[in-house]
Amino acid sequence: MNGQEEEEKKQLSKEEAAHAVAARHSEAESKNLGDLEAKLKDAEKNLRKYRRSEDADGGVSVKEKPALEPCPPARAPKPCKNAARTRGFHVATIVSALVLALCSQ
Repeated sequence: MNGQEEEEKKQLSKEEAAHAVAARHSEAESKNLGDLEAKLKDAEKNLRKYRRSEDADGGVSVKEKPALEPCPPARAPKPCKNAARTRGFHVATIVSALVLALCSQ
């Protein structure tokens, strides 16, 4: 029983040490976040200064782009002169392969 209590105390001290490290890390992150938020506020003030001088009427102006020229019409495809001969060759090859397969059985 005594050994088990010592083991639990060691485990507890390890966990407390890990918690302390995590707490310090969290505190440092909080300070860093505060610094970043302060820098963001300064940048926001600087940006507003430029935006007020650039956009005095309160609206956003968009410059229009020039219209693009339309594309030329597409060419009509040329008819294939050898399509019938090629298709006939493939059909003849398949038919002859089938005939040879059936005759060899």
